[in-house]
This record gives sequence, structure tokens and C-alpha cells, in this order.
Amino acid sequence: MRNLLLLFILFFGSCSSDKKLKKPTTEKLKEKTVEISESTINNQKDPEKELDKLYERVFIAKSEGGTDDFFQKLSFLKTSKNEIDYHLIYSNQLCDGECTGKAILKNDKALSEIHKYPEGDYTFSYFQFEDQKNTFTIIIKLQASDQNEAQVEFSFNQNNEDCDPYNTTMLAIK
Repeated sequence: MRNLLLLFILFFGSCSSDKKLKKPTTEKLKEKTVEISESTINNQKDPEKELDKLYERVFIAKSEGGTDDFFQKLSFLKTSKNEIDYHLIYSNQLCDGECTGKAILKNDKALSEIHKYPEGDYTFSYFQFEDQKNTFTIIIKLQASDQNEAQVEFSFNQNNEDCDPYNTTMLAIK
């Protein structure tokens, strides 16, 4: 029995020492390099998420899988009682765009408009901010009550309607 145990230890001892003496092949080195570069890529910060940290509110609207795919995201930071800094990113089937600026509150009283839906009418009360640039005009309607919804009315000053963001309700994600 003692000899059997000694043989057993020598056998496993020689196997483990063989593994220690083996040199890594170039294939294994290449695999390691790939693993390192993939983990490095996965750990890089997303520039869009980093940008969102600068803004206090972020709204998104999107439609996927239909004939009218689009995505738009509005971020803003209230810099004073009457001004917001905004950043709008939008994409539809025809074009992509992005704009930033400072919008001014147009009326310090909440405005309202009624949206008609098959399920029933919806009253949207909002504060209106506006920015006019040389190339475009943007009106940002921010929900008055809890700021969980926003709408954008955007138009280029030249005839470029196909690239306008959609006038749709965007929901807050932050």
C-alpha cells in the first residue's frame, strides 16, 4: 500500500512539474493579447454617457423596427431661472444631426396645449425655451409639473425639412 501511495505521488508530482516546464506557445500569447485588448475596450468610458453627466435632465424618444425608425435625445442644464444649456442628438432614416446652445425662457407662466389621441385627450402644460441661430431655430417645451416630458420644435432656416428632428414627446431618463 505504501508503494502504491509513493507511486501515486511521484506520478502526479511529475505531471505537475511537466506543466511548469512547458513554455507558452505563440498561440497562447496571441490569445492573451486578444483578451487584454477586449477587456481594455470594454472598460473604456462611453463618451455619450460622460456627456450626460454634465446635464441635469436627459430625455429620449425612439422608434425601432418600423418604417419610420428614429432616435433623439435632449439633454439640458438649467443655468439660471430663465436659461438652459441644451444638447440635442437626433437620427432618422435620412440623416443624423446634433446641436447645442443656450435657450431662453419665453414666458414665465406655463402654457398648455391639448394632444388628441385615440385613447383620449392629453393636456400638456409646459414652459417654453427658445434659441434662434443663423442656421436653425429650436423651441424646447419642458413639462411644467414634474419635468418628466419634453418636446422639441426644430426647423432649419433653409429648406431642409427632411433632416429636422421629430416633434414628439420625449421621456426623461435622468
